[in-house]
Amino acid sequence: MKKVILTSLILVMVLSLGVAFAGNGNGFPSGPHYEFGLIGRPNDYEGNGTDNSHRHNMFIPLDTSGYVDGKVKINMTQGDEFLVIDGDATDGNGELQIGPGYYAVFARALGKPGGNINIDAYFTFWEDVGELSDAIWMGNVNLTRDSKKPQTVEISKLFYFTGCLTYNPGDIDEYTVCFTNEWVFDIPDFEEYWWDVTNAGLKRLEIRFYPVEEGYVPPPLPAP
Repeated sequence: MKKVILTSLILVMVLSLGVAFAGNGNGFPSGPHYEFGLIGRPNDYEGNGTDNSHRHNMFIPLDTSGYVDGKVKINMTQGDEFLVIDGDATDGNGELQIGPGYYAVFARALGKPGGNINIDAYFTFWEDVGELSDAIWMGNVNLTRDSKKPQTVEISKLFYFTGCLTYNPGDIDEYTVCFTNEWVFDIPDFEEYWWDVTNAGLKRLEIRFYPVEEGYVPPPLPAP
């Protein structure tokens, strides 16, 4: 009888987890979330109407090939709530503040078929007093809006670091700390996190942040 009850409880837990991350018809999980969109704009766009920090989108160039290294930079910080600090990245830079806690993050490419967007995530930390690390790569996501039904993919791994960092504080010997799926904003002496975004005609990237418990283990990023 105990085995039956235990098995039933495990089944309920598994089903509950499945419902929380089950598709709701558009490929996204169901449940509370923050929705954020990257909107491709013509390269002569001048950033009108982006001064509302409670908006849920950010404008990026429809074609980033003419920008420095062919990309724009989106800085991300974490604070008391979700805010679009700088909603116009057509000038080369944008900024999103992420709300408190931990998140599973999903995305899908929308708009006219043929557009493509490429995202590389990076962070830096203070290796020593006054000495900032080189940019540390977190991973890459490449999404294309093809002629089929838009596909939703999980990109949470862009926010969770696995690897080792070396600290040299000066007052003690150099030491190394290794992390497994560490929420990037929790890394000791964290300084900056950002996306380098290359856009080739994608009109809209829809992104959703779903709150999860600390210790969430994200799946690998989708293959390019």
